Amino acid sequence: MIRIKAFDGIKGFAILSIILYHLWPEVIPGGFLTVNTFLVLSGYFLTNKLRNQPLKEVASYVHKTISRVWFPLLWFLIFIVVGLLILNPIALKSLQLEILASLTFLNNFFQLASERSYFTDMANASPMTHLWYIAIYIQSFIIAIPVILIGDRWITSDKIKGIFWLLVFACTLYLNHLHYQPGQDPSNVYYGIQTRFASFAIGIAVAYLNTSLQAAINQYRYFVASWIYFLMSVGSFVMMVYLIFHVSDQEPITYQFWLPYYNVLASAFIIGANHRFNLVEDLIGHPLLAWLGQKSYSFYLWYYPIIVYSFSYLRNFQDKISLLKGATFLAIVVIASLFSYLIESKRMTYLFGTDFNFKQDWQDLINHFKPKPRFSALLARSIIYFGLLGTFIYGICYADNQKSLALFELEYGMYQTQPSPFSLYYPHDQKAKALRSELLAFDQEMETNFIQLASPGSLVDDTFKTDLGREMTQKISLQLLAAAADKKEDQTDEEKVRETLSEPSDDQEAKLEYIQSMDPEIVELLSEEEMLYAVELPVTLFGDSLAKLAGPVFETVFQEGSTYGYTSLQVWDSYDEFQDLLDQELVEETLIINLGTNAGYDLPGLTELIDMAGDREIYLVNTNSAVEHVEEVNEVIKECTKLYDNVHEIDWHSVSLDHPEYYGEDDIHLSLEGLDYYTATIVKALYENQ
Repeated sequence: MIRIKAFDGIKGFAILSIILYHLWPEVIPGGFLTVNTFLVLSGYFLTNKLRNQPLKEVASYVHKTISRVWFPLLWFLIFIVVGLLILNPIALKSLQLEILASLTFLNNFFQLASERSYFTDMANASPMTHLWYIAIYIQSFIIAIPVILIGDRWITSDKIKGIFWLLVFACTLYLNHLHYQPGQDPSNVYYGIQTRFASFAIGIAVAYLNTSLQAAINQYRYFVASWIYFLMSVGSFVMMVYLIFHVSDQEPITYQFWLPYYNVLASAFIIGANHRFNLVEDLIGHPLLAWLGQKSYSFYLWYYPIIVYSFSYLRNFQDKISLLKGATFLAIVVIASLFSYLIESKRMTYLFGTDFNFKQDWQDLINHFKPKPRFSALLARSIIYFGLLGTFIYGICYADNQKSLALFELEYGMYQTQPSPFSLYYPHDQKAKALRSELLAFDQEMETNFIQLASPGSLVDDTFKTDLGREMTQKISLQLLAAAADKKEDQTDEEKVRETLSEPSDDQEAKLEYIQSMDPEIVELLSEEEMLYAVELPVTLFGDSLAKLAGPVFETVFQEGSTYGYTSLQVWDSYDEFQDLLDQELVEETLIINLGTNAGYDLPGLTELIDMAGDREIYLVNTNSAVEHVEEVNEVIKECTKLYDNVHEIDWHSVSLDHPEYYGEDDIHLSLEGLDYYTATIVKALYENQ
């Protein structure tokens, strides 16, 4: 079969679009669509390869294909596991099942079973999430082969077989329609073989119908037919380019129409590109795009883990995010190219082999250990290979499926701000509190300072200060009140009258004392006037897990307020939740919105939520979480403040910019100290804008 450069080029365009989508989603929001290109081409090539072939040739082709995919995948996972053991062993602790699912081409089912979203679950970012596509590819491959073989055996007409596969394509679209629910996370259709098989099916249909389509087009004059083929290839490619710049991964129409439509575009491109027009070959089959297409598997394997790792340093590149993204792109090119040269091209085959010919692999291994002139080099190489394999096996055992650190911190942060005896963390708290009590008693008896010397971030001092901390705070407060009473005796009558007029009422005093007892740290961040304003202001905080985590502290200060936070919520999914609150009349006239952490903002998405809120005074909290779309979120918020007189920005980004201590280990969710400063920032913004 003649190699068509445009096919390599379209694969290069597809992998480039995927990488740029993850690095610059605000520029190329529809880059994820191009995954379909690989699946359509795979279905097309598979059918042409298997048609009218004896079973022996089919078995050989299946063996080669699975070997070609699995062994680079194995090497990739070895490097990832060894790298995590060295650089971030805590992150590896939660990945055992995902590693095994990836090795067995079941990653997409793992993502669905663990309810992980490709688009929103920032706390669960894994270097193996993208392997769902490898699983879909092999699953489609295994499903299609027996159906193709049976069809070739029992049906002689390619047209009938093509129509059959078009019906399969239509059925998968119907399943997509049934499973996709607007306003909900789309992972069930994005990861599902029952919906993603559509791309493979239409590729198979094109392989069977290509001859019939050519016959129909060739009935026209040569000049007209040539233009039809040319427009099919160039026109479909131009439309693909348009879609990656204009389609959002959050809009219902994307899953209801654009994903299926992209399959049709890829099919039209295949039909047109088969005629190898010079312009198409030179433009789409450009050597750079063709080179990317030929190495697209290695690029696909490595782009996502490199992005996940580099974006863990977003906090260090707050003002230089473009530099970080540029360096990330360069790292992807270098590492993927080396991997393709050494692994995918089979230049490194020692020990692991390149296929499933275990007898030959064993013989090769024995031959390698026979005496050779450069025995020292052989020994060093053997140690490296055996060391990698042993470390990989140890890493799988070490990764014992513990909860990821980010989720642990989120759940534990919720418990810290709102303790519950039903929480799994409660028994551990009781032990720590008992230890603190013993240390305090020891301090009082021996006149030591163990409690006072405890580090601010320690388990004993920072996490479990609620009981004894309040007791000590109350004692200090009584001393301060006594000192204030002594001072009053020395005041003039005029000063006493002026102070009496400005003194808070008994009810307000009780509310201030409640704040003091519940969260004495935040009292130090606010003036009395600001707290008096906050305690009586009806206000609603609506948002994602950051709002949920801030709820207890927020409601301690805003005692007439309420919080509605939802884990992994993004603006495009928030409308139903928000409308439900509106219907129940739970949204106050002062509304604070904290969204954008999970998947960013776009202006239409945020303005729709603002329009739902009506003429309320709306405050949008910008972000400083270590996510790739910080600039996008903050820019959209600024745009909204210009469009609406009743919309205001709360600049949490500036407040927290040089304070990494305001965030937990995942650099996304707030620490206990961060929750106090976050709430104080909201209070100050509302007080100044009254």
